[in-house]
Amino acid sequence: MEYITEKRIREFEEALALNEKARATIQKYGTALRRLADWLSGEPLTKPRLLAWRDALMEKRKAQTVNGVLSAVNAYLRFRELEGLRVHFVKVQRAAFVEEKRELTEAEYKRLLEAARRQGDERLCLLMMTLGSTGIRISELPYITVEAVVVGRAEYHM
Repeated sequence: MEYITEKRIREFEEALALNEKARATIQKYGTALRRLADWLSGEPLTKPRLLAWRDALMEKRKAQTVNGVLSAVNAYLRFRELEGLRVHFVKVQRAAFVEEKRELTEAEYKRLLEAARRQGDERLCLLMMTLGSTGIRISELPYITVEAVVVGRAEYHM
């Protein structure tokens, strides 16, 4: 029987670090496993329990969020050589485009920039302009440096 313990979670996190996973990924995976361990309340890890946990998550979370958690758990199961316990991801119908109601209009974008300028927050203004003009993710923002601007290229390594 497999039990998720803090010691095993730490071993898994160390293995992720050795495999050069991002710190945010390691934290996300560790958090997911600790939440699963709490949900199991000391009970052993079994396929039926994992399926019940996935169903419980679906009641509170969006499918994409549940899949992120399942990715962490499945990676842990691979690490522990328990492939038979892996659970399938929730099927997600992806939209080809962002819903229009979630997109900023040009007027909204300009109002945000103007609000930052009025507050004297030039850094925030430049940050929003960078995100708006490049389409990068927030997590990629640290790679936009003065040096990257000078050479005209930012490199991001996962």
